[in-house]
Amino acid sequence: MRYNTHRKLRIGVFLLLLFLFVNTLSAYTYSKQKNTIHFQAKHEKFAKIILDNLEDDIDQFQRKVGSYPDLSLEIYLTENDEEYRKYCGNEQAILEFSQACYSPRRKAIILRSIKDIKSISKLRQIILHEYIHHFVHSQIKNPPLWFNEGMAVYYSGGLTYGRELNFIKNYVMGNSLSLSQMRERYPENRIKWESFYAESALAVKYLSSQKKENFYKFWEEIAKTADFSSAFVQSFYFTEREFSTLFENYAKKHFRMELLLASSSILWAVFPFIFLAGVLRRKIHDNKILRGWQKMENNNRIEKDERI
Repeated sequence: MRYNTHRKLRIGVFLLLLFLFVNTLSAYTYSKQKNTIHFQAKHEKFAKIILDNLEDDIDQFQRKVGSYPDLSLEIYLTENDEEYRKYCGNEQAILEFSQACYSPRRKAIILRSIKDIKSISKLRQIILHEYIHHFVHSQIKNPPLWFNEGMAVYYSGGLTYGRELNFIKNYVMGNSLSLSQMRERYPENRIKWESFYAESALAVKYLSSQKKENFYKFWEEIAKTADFSSAFVQSFYFTEREFSTLFENYAKKHFRMELLLASSSILWAVFPFIFLAGVLRRKIHDNKILRGWQKMENNNRIEKDERI
């Protein structure tokens, strides 16, 4: 009996070691510059595509903001939701709806699943989005949520026309939050997340385009202090709260006009159909009158023939 127990124990240990050995064989790393990616053997092609393009994407992004920190980065390609959650932990409030997350604790990007991403350009956009979170977290001690998400959305090309229109609609309807309310939390209602991302990106777009030189100076100040509030005031000459009010006033003038232009575009798009419908309706109406006249003329002819 004891022999059988020891035998089962040895077999169990052997199987465990075999599993660990096989699992180790299937786990790979690929490094380029200061970036390293961890993946399973079947994802080697995608892993190399990611790192081969990442340096170019990082370089283009850093040129746009005028800041060139020398950062190292880890990327993990996970196999399933369980592994994804294990690596991400509680780092991201909207974890269950994301395709990737950035873990400041690990200084790593965790990709949920390669098979759910339909194109290389989309894959690059997702990785760049998460890298920008790494860029922000590595330099700023206390970045506001709107700034962190705004940087990632705007500079990864995530500010689509549909997203912007969604925010404008919510803004006009009074459903949007102020930047001050967006400093530390996402909207409770998931329906408002798209509007949240758009507003964050538009705020960053405003700072980088309307206050371009100040924006470059901001990153210089960040390199000195790493404190967002201090660098913000030193660079833009207004506080975060004052910018929140300024952005609200800008939105009232700018976004209402965009909504009007969007409505006008829709009107012009459907105008040919409205015109065609009007023409058809007029033609039907004219034909109806013509048939009435013909019927009246026929009746008059019949009455005349009967009198004769």
